[in-house]
Amino acid sequence: MDTTIIYYTANREPKGLTKLVRKTLREAADGLPIISVSQKPIRFGKNICVGDVGFSGHNSVRQVLLGAMEAKTRYVALAEADCLYPKEHFRYIPKHDRIFWYDRNVWILRPEGFVECRKTSIAGIIVNREKIIRAITISLKGRELWYPEDTRRNLPRAYKRHSWHSCWTEVPIVMIDNETGLHERHEQSEGENRYFREISTGVVDELAPWGKAEDIWEKI
Repeated sequence: MDTTIIYYTANREPKGLTKLVRKTLREAADGLPIISVSQKPIRFGKNICVGDVGFSGHNSVRQVLLGAMEAKTRYVALAEADCLYPKEHFRYIPKHDRIFWYDRNVWILRPEGFVECRKTSIAGIIVNREKIIRAITISLKGRELWYPEDTRRNLPRAYKRHSWHSCWTEVPIVMIDNETGLHERHEQSEGENRYFREISTGVVDELAPWGKAEDIWEKI
């Protein structure tokens, strides 16, 4: 596989969530290189620590750029710090390199159970490395290096202004509903409606192969 996983975090997630996410991601990588871009030093893959630059959508995009520039593979897959990823997701090979690919098999774990996500999520991006570097570089042109918080003037549109296509892997990604989620900041920076409004109405207690919702919450 010619893919590097870019794990990025502002280090605001609860300890239990962080432990579960990293353990699951390490298992899903199964030998694929991991580059972690964090705001505090962490021992996870090859770490790039940017310091405490603030929790914002702009900063998370900048962190992704640093990870992509460090990677050596043809493709990169984004890994958010509050998502559980299956091995199958990282084995997807894009059909061509000109566009962004979004894995659409994404569910959200909420207190009441699992709900299916109806829209594309940045958490599911797999893309040619050079493509995402160009896209982010253009979106950040003329901006400050870091912003401690988001404003309308500094929100980058780094991804969905570019051509994209959906893909679907067999095992779902699970996004865990929490107040520290970078994916929610990302979705706002893309000019989208608040993320959790775009979900199906059905709630299920168990989702294969992840198991029961209550068991996951106990670990967090």
